[in-house]
Amino acid sequence: MRKFLSNFWVCLGLALLCSYQAAAAYTPDATGWTWMLGICALMWLNDARRALKRDKEALDEQDSGTEEG
Repeated sequence: MRKFLSNFWVCLGLALLCSYQAAAAYTPDATGWTWMLGICALMWLNDARRALKRDKEALDEQDSGTEEG
């Protein structure tokens, strides 16, 4: 499920970036804002992916600790 979610967020980020670029094609003055929003979205998605990875590692550690004890 988590792998699906991480793939979902990556695909969503790319879709947002593409839609921003498509919007910029119609309003060339917004191109700088478009890139900035796209980059911010990708950075946010990367942070979310890292947080999921940290949570998974913490759960794995917790599970291994309960099995040993």
